[in-house]
Amino acid sequence: NNNNNNNNNNNIKAAMAKGPNSLRNAHNVGMGKTVSERKANELWFRKANYGTVLFESYYKNQSPSIIVAPPPPSSELQKLSKNAKKSLKKNRQKQFQSFMDCLARPLPVAFRIRHTVPQNVKASLRATLKSLGLSPVPYDPTHLIYQTPPSLNKATIRKGGPSYSHPLASFLRTNLTSGHLSRQEIVSMIPVLCLGPSLTSTCLDLCASPGSKTLQLLETSTPPGLIVANDVHPGRLSSLSSAISRALLPSSTLERLIISNHDGSKFPDSPTSGSCYDKVLVDVPCSGDGTIRKDSSVLPRWNPNTSNALHALQCDIGFRGVEVLKVGGVMAYSTCTFNPVEDEAVVAEIVR
Repeated sequence: NNNNNNNNNNNIKAAMAKGPNSLRNAHNVGMGKTVSERKANELWFRKANYGTVLFESYYKNQSPSIIVAPPPPSSELQKLSKNAKKSLKKNRQKQFQSFMDCLARPLPVAFRIRHTVPQNVKASLRATLKSLGLSPVPYDPTHLIYQTPPSLNKATIRKGGPSYSHPLASFLRTNLTSGHLSRQEIVSMIPVLCLGPSLTSTCLDLCASPGSKTLQLLETSTPPGLIVANDVHPGRLSSLSSAISRALLPSSTLERLIISNHDGSKFPDSPTSGSCYDKVLVDVPCSGDGTIRKDSSVLPRWNPNTSNALHALQCDIGFRGVEVLKVGGVMAYSTCTFNPVEDEAVVAEIVR
């Protein structure tokens, strides 16, 4: 029903403008029109584990390759025997179960050596990490990003956990406090890697809070490279400023950062040119089901209505990112969700 979809989109946009709890507001809109209806649905989802049921049903029925490997082409599929087709279906079920099993496992610890750290300190940190059996991830050309083995996760190295006294736990505590390291999930670092080295580029982070990607952009740029960090919520900009302060970056680096407070879908043009950014990062508000491994509250409350309603807002922000991008520039669009409605469908609409 187009009218209902339009109403949902308008409701979500209104919710997004209400402040730092915008995603919670967006979820609430998807759960019902009234407070009592939302409370009843929340209770039902929790008691009946309905969010998990919806999540599994939704992703099991996605087009091939969204979650699991694609099947053979239809021409080859027709040639398969009945038993072979059953075997193929069973294999896809196994793949999906592997996906669900992965979501149930704790996240390993990911971190990076800050680009702004002196070379001799970087060498010393790398040597220590090598002695602890850790190597940089292979897809980072700077060799500054690391990830622990599965046995060393957030739960085991936090205070009171079984690995709290592990040498790596002590190493992380010391160097995070000193500002030599930054804790950041691997998936959060990848969009900035996709943009490539910023060097002297002018970069815009349209939805910057909580700031980990902004800091990564800032560290990989060199003078006179400029980073503009924008967010629609004033409260979240305070969190962004706090994160930047905790990073202990040199003042010469911080001088190249501008913080702004605008609706990302209506971000203003430059005073001199409408298309002024070499690189644009569009990490849009999303339903967040890609964070299930670190946030246990996401799956029980999962609802496809949130993704459907956020789609229009994500498109609007993505369109604006393209509009302020220089010809020949690069834009990275990213989310924290598996949902093709928020991922592939948005990108398809932007490039259409």
